[in-house]
Amino acid sequence: MPEVGIAVLASAGGGALAGALSLLPGTLAYSFVSAIGAAAISAGLSSALGLNKKPKLPKFTVEAQDRQQMIRSAVATRQVVYGQCVTSGPIIYATSTGTENKFLHVVIPLAGHQVEEIGDVWFGDEKVGDLDADGNVTSGRFSGWMRVRKNLGAPDQLADSVLDSEVTDWTADHRLRGIAYLYLRLKWDKEQKAYPYGLENIKALVKGKRVYDPRTGLTAWSDNWALCVRDYVAGQHGLRATADEIDADALIAAANLSDELVATPDGGTERRYTCNGTVDLGVAPIDALRGLLTAGAGKLIYSQGKYVLYGGQYLTPTVTLDEDDLRGPIVVRPRVPRQQLFNRVRGTYVDPEKYWQPSDFMPITNGMYELQDGGEQITTDIELPYTTSAYAAQRLAKITLERARQGITVSMPCKLTAFGVRAGDFIALNIAQLGWAGKVFSVTTWRLSPDGGVDLELKEEAASAYAWASGEATVVDPAPDTLLPSLIQVPPPSGLILDSGSDQAIIGADGTVIPRIYVQWTASPDAFVANTEVQYKPIGATEYLNGFLAFSTQSAYIEPVQDDTTYDVRIRAINVAGVPSDWVAGTIAATGKDTPPGDPSSLMATGVVGGIRLVWTNAVDRDLAGIEVWEADTNDRATAALVNTVAGRAYDRLGLTEGVTRYYWIRSVDRTGNLSGWHPASATAGVYATAAGVGATIDYEDIGGTKPPVDADNTGGALELGQTVTSGGITFNAGGAIKGGQTAFNVGTGWFLGYEGGHYKFSIGNPGGAYLAWDGSDGTLTVTGRLQGQLIQTQKSSATSNLTITTSWTVLQSVAITTAGTKAVIDVSAYESNGTLRFRIRRDLTVLTTWPVGNLIGSNWVTHRWEDNPPNGAHTYYFEAIQASTTGQIQDRSLRVEDWR
Repeated sequence: MPEVGIAVLASAGGGALAGALSLLPGTLAYSFVSAIGAAAISAGLSSALGLNKKPKLPKFTVEAQDRQQMIRSAVATRQVVYGQCVTSGPIIYATSTGTENKFLHVVIPLAGHQVEEIGDVWFGDEKVGDLDADGNVTSGRFSGWMRVRKNLGAPDQLADSVLDSEVTDWTADHRLRGIAYLYLRLKWDKEQKAYPYGLENIKALVKGKRVYDPRTGLTAWSDNWALCVRDYVAGQHGLRATADEIDADALIAAANLSDELVATPDGGTERRYTCNGTVDLGVAPIDALRGLLTAGAGKLIYSQGKYVLYGGQYLTPTVTLDEDDLRGPIVVRPRVPRQQLFNRVRGTYVDPEKYWQPSDFMPITNGMYELQDGGEQITTDIELPYTTSAYAAQRLAKITLERARQGITVSMPCKLTAFGVRAGDFIALNIAQLGWAGKVFSVTTWRLSPDGGVDLELKEEAASAYAWASGEATVVDPAPDTLLPSLIQVPPPSGLILDSGSDQAIIGADGTVIPRIYVQWTASPDAFVANTEVQYKPIGATEYLNGFLAFSTQSAYIEPVQDDTTYDVRIRAINVAGVPSDWVAGTIAATGKDTPPGDPSSLMATGVVGGIRLVWTNAVDRDLAGIEVWEADTNDRATAALVNTVAGRAYDRLGLTEGVTRYYWIRSVDRTGNLSGWHPASATAGVYATAAGVGATIDYEDIGGTKPPVDADNTGGALELGQTVTSGGITFNAGGAIKGGQTAFNVGTGWFLGYEGGHYKFSIGNPGGAYLAWDGSDGTLTVTGRLQGQLIQTQKSSATSNLTITTSWTVLQSVAITTAGTKAVIDVSAYESNGTLRFRIRRDLTVLTTWPVGNLIGSNWVTHRWEDNPPNGAHTYYFEAIQASTTGQIQDRSLRVEDWR
């Protein structure tokens, strides 16, 4: 047995460099040595894998963000999607179609291969909503504005038929076979509510590549870590290894390890190792493999012409070496160098709950190791770009920490008895001088020595490094990350209340009722909400009326609205970026006034010729529309019928037969149609009277009048209606007429008002023969003489284009007219969009008026009316403006001239 030499190199590097989360470039082992030597063979394979190149793998946080970022590039590398992740790609095609470029068409490839499924799609940071069979978005903010078509990239994939039908330069030849891609059509939104930031980043949740499983012989989608690594090693996009170059037994063992269920603190389970992410085919294979191997704490070994994959697990040694296998002294390094020492592992993984962005997992630490390191907490960082579980990330971090603390490394020159050992194996060492009996090491390097032996590099291993209990995981982050409010996801207001009626209506001094709808809500909880938009429409209408914004309040009035009309009302919050929330809607019937008017009072009835006169006192209601008069043959309101609705405080019920008695009840009605109570209130206490005939006597005092002078024919002050009475030049005709000067209807100078020839008539005339007469027999109104106040003609001119106003008088509009009356009325209006202006109206060369006294500053509507008395003939009227300094601007403007008789 050769002599055993022990060399302890306390400061030498080695063991910690062979970490669990990296491809080990020194672990390339061969079962033969050719003429060019092992070093040359190793260099050649290293070149093929890119091992002799400086790694260019981007930092994970950058790479993980880039994989979700849509880019604009003429040249971009393809990517492979393993497992499931959110990803985007370059814009390879964009064009617009339709009137005024109404539609924007965009094509974005997601993977350079067929994928299993394209799931949710995001526009910016907001999901686009549900899709119908044609890809049209049917819910959420983009409903009606966006269409999304998903193409999975089958080898025989056809061109997207919808894109082909809508875009002329995308044809049936544009099939993109073997490329999974999104086609989006965005409809232009003139109000920029659907796309407040324009074209935002577009990304999708993709279930990626179908991978081969040697356990079943099937190729199907899986996020099994070992199967994904095998696909890259065998794929045309990866190392292109043949099936014979892949150790099937090791691969199956790694796949089974990946599928093992591990308990989680929440009472569930998850598979031990999964792979979810993208591989950029522009990076060197070694860099891609380094990233893939992190998800399984794995090692990829090329040994004896085969790729051997190991997952992160403890393997019971099947080979034991001792002093008899040595051909020279061994070198032992008992601990990790100080500069490589750590007792705490932190890092990042991909968190699906945080928009699939890189997130920190809870660090893994060991208090005992910290005490061993002098009470100092020493942290190392790892990146897990293909891990999407916080629990899996913590398990991988523990393996990293525990393996690093197994600090003994051994350089061991062996005889050919160690030839059957290969890199990655776990072996046991029996070295009595070191007190090792069955101590476990893993083989990190295997080299065939030129002197006929095998040189091994070993690293200490322990089963506890791979052990895991669900209780070791941290379930809740004790210091959660700050979740900033989203400028895209705006929560809507709540608690919508609608009201209308007397309490909300406006009643003007003239009794006009203006109905309104009162809207109240609880503001959106979003701190970035700037205002609330309110819209309304009559129910059944297709479009909402232009709404308005309520900035800092939580209530508003909608006016004007129509009485007795039902309205749909909706509100939504809008944030400082102009992004709206979902609508919150309600329905209400608008009512101007829903409280009854006051009751009338003091109803009196008196018989008059041919009927009955009613007088009463009205209630004090500004919106009183009139009084309903109800009449009955008996003193029972149940038999009464409405005979008229009248304004004022009196009504003559004519057309009744002499001697007929009628009973009456009245009630108020307002402009909204609300009714008061009855007067008299009792249904059997109607006010009654009997109709009078010719010859009946009526005391004026009975109807609120004044008695005429007492004479022989009217003893006691009563007017005998069967006689003709003249007093003060006014004649009361027995036939029912009142005359002043005229002897009969339209005869002579004076006036006639009354009943003649079976019809009511009126006439008035002057000595010159001019008269005005209305004949009730045929309804003719006759006028002789001049009719004053008649509109003869109107001339108008208007424009809406922008007009620049200078410091000289500028004509806004002009009208030429030939007047024939006695007065001209001039109306002008203009909108001053900016400037400091004055205005004037001019007829021919005569300035009629100039206003204002100073200058009108800022944006204003200007209106003015002026009356002129021009001589009859041809004239031109001008509407002019002047700017105080520099220039101003006028938009809408009009001039109208009316010629009146």
